[in-house]
Amino acid sequence: MTLEPYRSPNAAPYLRPHPLVCGKVIQESDYSYGAPGPLLRTTNTQYQAFHDGNYLAKNLLNLPYSAQVTDGGGNQVAYSYNEYDQTGLQPSSASS
Repeated sequence: MTLEPYRSPNAAPYLRPHPLVCGKVIQESDYSYGAPGPLLRTTNTQYQAFHDGNYLAKNLLNLPYSAQVTDGGGNQVAYSYNEYDQTGLQPSSASS
C-alpha cells in the first residue's frame, strides 16, 4: 500500500492508504468530516489489462474493466463494467 496526502475541503490533510497496481488506484475510501471521519463509501476499480493479457502486453493500462461502489456498511450501491473489442466488424449490405 502507498500513503498519499488527502485533502478534504472541510478538514486538515492526513494520510490514507490507497492500494496501487501499476500506478493505478484500485481502491479508494471516502470519509466524512474529520481526520478520519466515518467511512462514506469505497470505490473498487479493476482494469482490463489484468483480465486480458493482450491489453497488458500492449501497455493499455488505463482501460477500466469494472467499478464497484459500496456504502460505509459495505453494501453495493453501484456497479458498472466495460467491454472492449468483443466482436469483429460485421460485413455491411449497404451499397454506395
